[in-house]
Amino acid sequence: MDVDSAVINEVYRDVELRVWVYNRLADNEMMKFADPEIKQKDIAFALLYKSGYDEEKDTVEFIKTVKVNSGKEQGTIYFFKRKSENKRNWMVDYVGLLPTDKSNFNSDGHSMKKGLSIKNDTELEETIQHTIEIFELTDRKRVVLDTYDYGSLFDGFY
Repeated sequence: MDVDSAVINEVYRDVELRVWVYNRLADNEMMKFADPEIKQKDIAFALLYKSGYDEEKDTVEFIKTVKVNSGKEQGTIYFFKRKSENKRNWMVDYVGLLPTDKSNFNSDGHSMKKGLSIKNDTELEETIQHTIEIFELTDRKRVVLDTYDYGSLFDGFY
C-alpha cells in the first residue's frame, strides 16, 4: 500500500494534531512515515499547547530539559515559559516524565502543569528546582507528597 507521507507530515506539523497523529502512527506501526524533524521536545510542546494556545497572542520559549530519576522511573522533564498578550507575568509550564530514550515516546502516563506564574529569573529557577525535587521524591517510601486538591499529584505545590 502506498502512503503519502507528505500529507501525514503536513498534519503532523500542526501543534493541535501532532500528538493525535503520533499515536495513530504508533498504533498502526507506521512510525517510519513520521517526519524525522519532529523531536520529543516538539511532542512535549504539543502536549502542553494542543489547546488554548494562540500563536499570534501567546509567546512560548523553551527553557530546558532535565533528566530525573525517582528510583523507580527515569525520564525527562521539558520546561517552557509562556506569556499571554493580556498577562503581566511569564508562566512556567512543564511536561514529564517522558522516556529518556527519545526514539521511544509514549504520549500517555506523563504529568504536566501549566500556569506557574513567575516574576523574575530567580523565581523561574526556584520553580524548576522545586519541580525536579517533586519528581525525584515521588517514589520514595518515606516521602509523602500531599496536595490540597484532587487533581494531579503536582497540583497544590505552587
